[in-house]
Amino acid sequence: MMASNGNIAFVHDGVCVCVSGPHKEPIFTGRVTISEQPYGGVLEWHANEEVNETGKLLSSPETENLDWEDVASGFSAEYKPHSSQSNESIGLKLETTKKPQTISFDVADLKSYKCLQKKKGKGSEVTFFLKDGSTPPTLYFPKNNHICLINALEKYIQFRRSAKDINLYIVHEPQKEALEKSFSELQLFREQSSDLVKRFFDDPYTATMGGFSKVTNFLLDYVLTNENSPTKCSNEEVVQMLQESLPSVEINQNEEPGFEVITCMELPPRPQVKRDDPVLFDQWESHIDSEGQVTDIEQLKCKIFKGGLLNSLRKEVWKFLLGYFPFNSTRKEREKLRKKKIDDYYKMKLQWKSITPEQETRFSAFRERKNLIEKDVSRTDRTHPYFMGTENANVQLLYDILMTYCMYNFDLGYVQGMSDLLSPVLVVMENEADAFWCFAEFMENVGSNFELDQQGMKTQLQQLYSVIHFADPHLCDYLESHDSGNLYFCFRWLLILFKREFKFHDIMRLWEVLWTGLPCRNFHLLICLAILDAEKNTLMENQFGLPEILKHINDMSYKINPEEVLCRAESIYLQLSQCQHLPQSLQDILGIQAPASPSLLSSIVSLPPSTALAPIEENRHSSSVPVPINKTSSTLDRFNASPPSGNSSVENSSIEVLPEDSDIEARYQISFDLML
Repeated sequence: MMASNGNIAFVHDGVCVCVSGPHKEPIFTGRVTISEQPYGGVLEWHANEEVNETGKLLSSPETENLDWEDVASGFSAEYKPHSSQSNESIGLKLETTKKPQTISFDVADLKSYKCLQKKKGKGSEVTFFLKDGSTPPTLYFPKNNHICLINALEKYIQFRRSAKDINLYIVHEPQKEALEKSFSELQLFREQSSDLVKRFFDDPYTATMGGFSKVTNFLLDYVLTNENSPTKCSNEEVVQMLQESLPSVEINQNEEPGFEVITCMELPPRPQVKRDDPVLFDQWESHIDSEGQVTDIEQLKCKIFKGGLLNSLRKEVWKFLLGYFPFNSTRKEREKLRKKKIDDYYKMKLQWKSITPEQETRFSAFRERKNLIEKDVSRTDRTHPYFMGTENANVQLLYDILMTYCMYNFDLGYVQGMSDLLSPVLVVMENEADAFWCFAEFMENVGSNFELDQQGMKTQLQQLYSVIHFADPHLCDYLESHDSGNLYFCFRWLLILFKREFKFHDIMRLWEVLWTGLPCRNFHLLICLAILDAEKNTLMENQFGLPEILKHINDMSYKINPEEVLCRAESIYLQLSQCQHLPQSLQDILGIQAPASPSLLSSIVSLPPSTALAPIEENRHSSSVPVPINKTSSTLDRFNASPPSGNSSVENSSIEVLPEDSDIEARYQISFDLML
């Protein structure tokens, strides 16, 4: 509904949004308005048309000549469909969906916007970023008509182009920026001047906090924003709310001074990387000999890594990638193995099926897991055609497989999030027993994520921190100084391997790439870094703090382009693999052997905390930033990489300093309760 009692200052028809979700999104057109209210301008978008059954938009003078393939692949919105009918394939059809809700926000709440123009004048897309870290749905303008909207906005606020991202425009606040410059020139403070000014003006967060975003959807049921009652929260209040909402997550804010280490390292340039087409049927057949054995396995894995698989091949090839079938097995051996596996599966299924109600009353562990599975299955991918509907037999299959897995691995049992991992496997296999054994093999690789002591997750977060610390210390330092160095916002990514971040058909591509084991160990950590690297300028230029980062990362769900991320992650791998002074800790994490080192390229300077540090200019291919280390409580302590190996520090490009009481396990206390 339009903003009440306001004069309309701007109107533009034919502006599109997409409905974001785990599947292909429908497209809607609507009207953008700016209305003048007593407290300032309000920007709104209202849908005025629906997609029809074929997935095409009803005609409109503004939109009838649009390239809808470009629109659908270029952006997405945050509104999920209420109802849909579609067929899953490599690309889903656009779904029949009800109109999305109205998009509305105060112009004064704008922090920045990003504009991407399509080639050949096919249009432009504009994404707004608000001060609380939220990201309203992207707007698509035909024929680059976004300029008239920006001109209208500049009657209320001014923008300046980011020096780091030519597509990003920051709200210009002359008084605030002048004060930042004064602090920077005086160099009186260890903190980044922008952080100091933010605390000075905003105390320090202006975000509306009425709970917390469903950052880990299946773990939390809190809402991040309460737009009806804006309040100011101090840094300590934000931390306190996090501790109350997530009592098992330790976020220590002590500020006992330690000392600083500056590590300067010239990194090789990142090479350009391109993705290939998916592996086709004839290419797969060329790797199968007369007895059915797979030949040239490494070459095949390279092809899958570079392009993924044709959808129709997944049912067969995934069984090899997941380890259900050995690559060197013959057709006869696989047939014999499959018969045995099917027999074993139904024996285990019969075990829990035969438990009587009387037994169940005396079997609390079984009862708890059964109830948890029932609850999770009822809400797992229910908008996907394979699981849609109230009496869907495939939902029962999902339940049966998870219950049987509890009998197969009773020590681990069932933990929330496992249904997310099983769902795509069942969709591909379309067979209960095959899906179970593929899932069981999958869990052999990621099962440590779900263990109650959370050692697997702790290790991965520590490893990810080490990777970011070396590959992009400027970003690492920013996260540290904004209470986000614990990388909690990456928890869901690692726990269920990005299942909630990518669309359903995209996660299949991403997983099969990871299952090749190429190009290095723990490639998923580089995927995390690639996502953060793509968002680095948005986070840093907007000066997002902890709550804004949590909100922004959550809003990225189902909007990430998998091909771009895979290209960026591979490029980072190639960059690191050519680094002559790659720390031994990173070599161990990624399984990369660094080239021989001809000379010392790192310089180390230890300074007392009160010493002013000269500004260090950022370079795309070099890393040179001050890294704060608190002796008692800094996140660096909790995620510090292993000390350099060898007899001399000159053999290593990264210097880590641990306090004397360097018991990392004692200092790093995170115990997420996955049974919530």
